[in-house]
Amino acid sequence: MKRVLAAVLTLAVLLAGFFLPTLVTGIQDKNAVQVEDVSLQQVDLNEDSGLTIIEKLQMLSDETSTQLAVGVGRVQTIPMLSQNAWVVLDNLTINGAAILDPATTVQEQQSALLVSNGGRAYIVWQILFNDGNNNICWLYLDDETGLPLSISCCASDDSVAASWLYVAGEAMLTSDGLWLDNSVSNNDAIMESAVGDSNESETGVETFELAATDGSTQFSIPLESSYGWLTVNPVCAYF
Repeated sequence: MKRVLAAVLTLAVLLAGFFLPTLVTGIQDKNAVQVEDVSLQQVDLNEDSGLTIIEKLQMLSDETSTQLAVGVGRVQTIPMLSQNAWVVLDNLTINGAAILDPATTVQEQQSALLVSNGGRAYIVWQILFNDGNNNICWLYLDDETGLPLSISCCASDDSVAASWLYVAGEAMLTSDGLWLDNSVSNNDAIMESAVGDSNESETGVETFELAATDGSTQFSIPLESSYGWLTVNPVCAYF
């Protein structure tokens, strides 16, 4: 009888040791979810973010920022959003980056995202435009102002996307009431050769820094390009 009892106790100890890590992990995961929920609940979407347009630009391209789909924004209605988006597309064309054909371009979808970082947060709209000719553009518009924070386009003509990169950056800055900081020589290099002080990765992606200013604050906008596509202020925030 003692042998049977000893065997049962031994088996119980082994099973406890086997399932204990799973139980502890489960508790840790549950606590992690609770912490995330609490941090999100602290963001009041009914209040202004208090962020400048430059701060929003920088947060969107910051790899430590996160995104959360929230469905709808606080300020922009769909008609307002469409109107503001078409202003950006018109500025692209006026500046020489005629990526989409205005005659056939349609707004296909839009969704609102909460971008947060270190207790700061704001809502940005992600909008897709397609002209039906294998040319598409993603625009990211600020919910509070309707101003563009990022532009990403894919062109059917592989040879022209990189040459549009500088003018696309200038068009976005102009829309935001900002302008190029021409005291920085790299801007001229990007404009003249679409190469500038770029860093080309093994994947063929070229990266640039476009110097900009609001008159008092100097900052830079990251640019990326490769065959057939370009991005102004790449969205690095992750879900």
